[in-house]
Amino acid sequence: MLPAAMMAYNTQTQETTQEPPYKIVFARNPRVFPLAETLHQIQDQEGAASAGTVTDLGALLAFHADVQDRIICAQNRQSEEYNRRHLAWTPSIDDWVLVKTEHYKQRLDPTQRAKAKLSPKLMGPFRVAELIRPGTYQLEVPGYPPGLRPTRCSLSKPSNASTGTPQLSRPDRSSARRRRVPEPS
Repeated sequence: MLPAAMMAYNTQTQETTQEPPYKIVFARNPRVFPLAETLHQIQDQEGAASAGTVTDLGALLAFHADVQDRIICAQNRQSEEYNRRHLAWTPSIDDWVLVKTEHYKQRLDPTQRAKAKLSPKLMGPFRVAELIRPGTYQLEVPGYPPGLRPTRCSLSKPSNASTGTPQLSRPDRSSARRRRVPEPS
């Protein structure tokens, strides 16, 4: 099964380079069937170069330069597409944000940290109350004292919540097993 999978990969035209990996490495198409191999041998005996092979080192280097240009064009196209969908965002007053829970998980003991990997990755949404300095914002968090410490903007992302009361969703720290004590009768 593995040789068939490797052959399928090596003969598949890649989207970035528009060439199969085998041709990029060996400067010729792979010989898939014995019939094709015998055909190449017959053509070589007649004095003609086999189709798909590069016999000149300069042609090989030109082919590699062409493939490298295709890779650069594909990377530019991919980065433009990524940048089109991921715009820089700076929250303003009264925006709703979600806060990452990564720095809260670091405070857990090791037994609870293992369980925290399945917990929510974001908390919120919370309303931005005030701008303290660029990148640091005071959030309105229900259930906490009004002087909650500022949160970095890098720990937050925009929320789609436009109305309603924000709900606090924190990792469950009380999930440790507790013994139930029977009531005296």
